[in-house]
Amino acid sequence: MKRSLSLLLVLLLLLPCGPRAIAEDSESEGEIVIVTEPPVPEETPLPKETPEPTLPEETPIPTETPTPTEAPAPTDTPEPTPTVPVLPTSIEIDTENWYFGMDCAYRDGYQPTIENEIVTIVLPLQSTDLLLDDKITVTPDLSATGTTFVITNYQKTVSLSQQRINGTEETREIFYVDFSIPLSPSRVNGSYPVRLQVKAYDLNYTPIETVFTVYVNITDVPPKPTNTGGAETPTAEPVVLIAHRETTPEIVMAGEAFTVKLTLRNSLDTKLVRNMLLRVDTGNLQINLDEDSPVLQLDGLDRGGESDIVLHFSSDPSIPAGKYIINFSFSYDSNKSLNLSSSGSVIVEIAQPTNAELVVPRIPGEMTAGETIPLSFQVMNMGRDNLYNVRCVISGVGLFPSNTGYIGTMTPGSSSSTSVELFVGSKTMSDNYRGEEKYGETSGTVTLIYEDSGGREYTQEEYFRTTIKAPSILSEPSDTPVEVSSEDRAVQYQWWIIIGGLGLVALGLVAALILKRRKR
Repeated sequence: MKRSLSLLLVLLLLLPCGPRAIAEDSESEGEIVIVTEPPVPEETPLPKETPEPTLPEETPIPTETPTPTEAPAPTDTPEPTPTVPVLPTSIEIDTENWYFGMDCAYRDGYQPTIENEIVTIVLPLQSTDLLLDDKITVTPDLSATGTTFVITNYQKTVSLSQQRINGTEETREIFYVDFSIPLSPSRVNGSYPVRLQVKAYDLNYTPIETVFTVYVNITDVPPKPTNTGGAETPTAEPVVLIAHRETTPEIVMAGEAFTVKLTLRNSLDTKLVRNMLLRVDTGNLQINLDEDSPVLQLDGLDRGGESDIVLHFSSDPSIPAGKYIINFSFSYDSNKSLNLSSSGSVIVEIAQPTNAELVVPRIPGEMTAGETIPLSFQVMNMGRDNLYNVRCVISGVGLFPSNTGYIGTMTPGSSSSTSVELFVGSKTMSDNYRGEEKYGETSGTVTLIYEDSGGREYTQEEYFRTTIKAPSILSEPSDTPVEVSSEDRAVQYQWWIIIGGLGLVALGLVAALILKRRKR
């Protein structure tokens, strides 16, 4: 048997495919089963690569229709804040400073200068907002001056520029308007109004037109000699002066009517004034003369005499707050001469009415002594002028604010908030309290304080009531015994049982740990 197995192994090794013979014991009568590995098949050549088929054009994937979302729950819409209409752009004179060619500012009585029979007029203008191309057009109107000036076209366009002010190196950006107008040889002495018409456009192409009047005083013409057959000594001529002026009210609110009372005086005690005419020029389109005509005929003045005249005016509600000049020119005759003239002016202060609103938060109806309550306040400027030093103050018996709610300056149409920390004490802590009750009902005041551009102070007050409660640690003990129900007792007993059980479990754990350590 061993020999037969040896021969089989030799035959298997001689096969070219390298078969492997495995002899296994068979359960049936000692048969030997020979298992050979199947021959490895020959390698089949790989097929040629087939070109990849061209994919069809991609069909655009339809976008998913957004699923409508649930509408948000409606919320409380805050009440709209009142708005203030935007003021139109205006052009004004810089009355505070003087520039090259001026001997003083307009507020100090600037007058055009005359040299070599040429009048030089300087008009520094400024705008309240930006202008188109930063340019204005100025045209002198000499129609009311007769033959005083050489009439020609003096219109010019002026651009915004930097100019030195008050003889210093400091500069200011203005429209520097200056005219040099020759005097006519046929001129006569007197005061003549030169109306300067200014035109411009704002950035929205809205036209802006205003007129400024400057008075030129001619005094260089010598009196003409008269041939009366004998020598006559020249004498002075009377001058009509404004001896006193009174504006009612003293500070005019924009949009309101006002009056100007003038007291006119004859400067000479030797000559009469007769055939007197008064010309009124407000110098601003937003100040109106409420008379039949800007030229009024007045009664004459006796030698050294005085006379009163009352003129009525009104202003537009949108006029900016400030001081405005109203000019008056007089033409008259004396008993010796004709065509005499003089002039004067009145300064009128116009203010915009203040309009501020205070929004007070809800103040608790009950407060506990010793606590600090934060309160927030909102202030709205509903007027057309700035508000200054705006602040909120709280006062009350037993109430002590730790700070003042200061806001400062508020521009027209703006809104600002401030907060105050309010400490709650006892009523007996207040100096002005004369009672003995420490706690209980009390009252307080919220005061809004602010100033206008003229420094005048205004106040608004809001009142509230509250109750001061004693601190809980100071509550008086009650003498009445507290009754405990059977259910409350059962709950208390259950808590004691749970606490006791937890204590026993903890003791058992500690004892087990100690025993375990001893065994080790």
